[in-house]
Amino acid sequence: MTNQEQSHSEKHLLEQVDSKLRLQMIELRLHAMKGDLAKSLANIARLHEIHMSCSVSRVALCMLEAELYDLNYQEQEAIDCIKNSVIPLMGKLAPEIRLVVEFNLSSLKLNSELVNLRYNVIDQKRLIDFNSLDYQRLFQANYNLDFGRHSEYLGVIWQNYRRAFLQGCWSEQRLCSRLLSKICLTQRNLNDAVHHALLSRDDKLCNEILAGAIAVRSSDIIRGVVQRLINTANLRKHFRFACKIVEMIADEIPDDIIPVVGQWIISRAKQERESEIHSDYISDIWKSISAIGHRLPSILASNAISIALAHTAFREVIPEGCFCPERREILSALTQLISVANYEEIQLLAEQVVELLCSRSNNHDLPTAVDLLSKLAYFANDRIRNFISASLFPEGKPIHIALVQVAQNFDKEDVIDAQQIHQLSIGVIENLHRQVQFVPYGSQPEPVQECLYQHFKNKSDGTLYVHATGTIGLFAVAKHRHKLSPEALCNLVDAIMRLAIDQENLYLNRESLLVVLVQFKDVMFGELRKRTLTTLRQIVSCSDSESNHFHTSNQSNESREPFRFDTGDPVNVKAVAIVAIASIASTMKTFPVAISLIIQNAICDANPRIRSAAYTATRSLRKPSDGIILGLLVGLRDPDDNAASYAFGAISDQIEWKLSLNHWQIFLMAVSLAQQTGAPSLRRHAAHALRNLKQRCPSQFQEQLRTIETALKCDTSYLVRSVFQE
Repeated sequence: MTNQEQSHSEKHLLEQVDSKLRLQMIELRLHAMKGDLAKSLANIARLHEIHMSCSVSRVALCMLEAELYDLNYQEQEAIDCIKNSVIPLMGKLAPEIRLVVEFNLSSLKLNSELVNLRYNVIDQKRLIDFNSLDYQRLFQANYNLDFGRHSEYLGVIWQNYRRAFLQGCWSEQRLCSRLLSKICLTQRNLNDAVHHALLSRDDKLCNEILAGAIAVRSSDIIRGVVQRLINTANLRKHFRFACKIVEMIADEIPDDIIPVVGQWIISRAKQERESEIHSDYISDIWKSISAIGHRLPSILASNAISIALAHTAFREVIPEGCFCPERREILSALTQLISVANYEEIQLLAEQVVELLCSRSNNHDLPTAVDLLSKLAYFANDRIRNFISASLFPEGKPIHIALVQVAQNFDKEDVIDAQQIHQLSIGVIENLHRQVQFVPYGSQPEPVQECLYQHFKNKSDGTLYVHATGTIGLFAVAKHRHKLSPEALCNLVDAIMRLAIDQENLYLNRESLLVVLVQFKDVMFGELRKRTLTTLRQIVSCSDSESNHFHTSNQSNESREPFRFDTGDPVNVKAVAIVAIASIASTMKTFPVAISLIIQNAICDANPRIRSAAYTATRSLRKPSDGIILGLLVGLRDPDDNAASYAFGAISDQIEWKLSLNHWQIFLMAVSLAQQTGAPSLRRHAAHALRNLKQRCPSQFQEQLRTIETALKCDTSYLVRSVFQE
């Protein structure tokens, strides 16, 4: 112990508690973490009766009870426990113990009273020169852990962890758990690293650990992590953290324990929101169900669907303008569960979702509900499909703009005539022009449909308003682009291009506009196509100049502003422009040489996002040059895993390209190297490319191909194995 710790050790709360009681408290905490909270609380009440005469023991038991309530998202019960049972005994406690009690109390809920209490505790600590931990040495340990010097600081961290435990200070225990987790990570003890990250509830650290666990590609490690979560992460705050872990490693979980994991999570799915803070807890449960839904046994999928349809978040009426995140996640989970549901569940689900869409949906969850019905129509029989179609597109009634996009999925494209699309396009053009508005002082900007958020900048003679907008209306017109007159098409495309090059517009808007522009490639001809390609070449060739008024997303993330929005990035705009220019040029009889050079140069760009766009652009080439083929093959071994995935995705579609023997050697070597990496997405794209091209593989390479294919079929990731089951 340090000198300071020795001077205060006798004043630590649990140091003054009987050793037998201390052991019982540890056991009660473990039982609660394993899922038996009610029994633990009952035993705590029994121990209260036994130790009624000892104030310190009663305080220690009350603090344990409050901590368990807090870990179960029962903040008010925790506050009441401390205020009713501990505060009256404060006069009998040492100053250091009183400060720890007040510090724990102040961490329970963000309100003005408890925030003021926290600052008061901090001031009192300074007055009596009391530090809960040896912060100087812990800071040194945290700094040096990043450089691999963990062995010399393990003792320091463990001593402080023990000190925090004896004091009963919750936040300090989480801090030490975080450092212990980092030490376990450096020692490749991923199971304990995840456990301590769970106790610290540090999302960023846990993501780093899980990325390492996935890269190791060991089913035993993943199985150990999951089993430990099931055994110890049953208090709500821990369970929510476990749901995030399951979501991240969903495709790495071995097949044989998927039913166990599914049952564990689905058993909690019935829980309803008890306060606003529980919204994220419910959402994370359904996110984890969504992540593993397509792998669940049919009986578990049916159970999850029944729970979802009976959930308050699904059945309640949400006022327009309000947002229920749980409903969105429930609808997303149902979309994944459809593929393993039986016929009766699909029929019931179709009826319930149609009722939701027609009577209880709002603009926030409408797109997710429409996506769910579109997938239902794909899996359902003709009777269910006709029921959905008749319900969503009743005769003689107006059709919601979101349904216009998916009309063809329900064989209702003819219900929407050319006049309706023409009027819709006029409204879309007017709305596009309102993305950027300069308004004199004293006036208000015109209202903007599908507005996500608004930026403004005061200037000498007025205010510049820029609105980030959605693209539902624009995509709806794009789906029915063949019904547009030539004049309406020109007006719409020209409006898109004007806003795409407007330096005042947000990069997010400009990127979205170019994404939709590609949908019109097969109806653009002559001068319209020529003007569009010229403008796109300007976007591709210009430097990544910044707007004079608004931060890019990267700048916003680096700023200290309390509220930050994703405003886009010029690199993304340039990347989408490269894909768009190649896609539109592919409709010409002869692919322009100048555009081929743009793609070839982009393949060699230093930025991986630009290279990714260039690889994607090669999908549009029917007869690529040798330089582009070679560049794409080199891209299969791109140092950036995401970029390499795009390269594999591009080449997997090129079944008509003529590859030489040397090209096949490079391709198979790249697939073999990708198969050995720790990136599941890259391995999946490599497997997909191998599956699509294997029929054209020269005979002399067939044995090598089969060896690689066998390894991919046995991959630890379901994401990779499933490629050969499609």
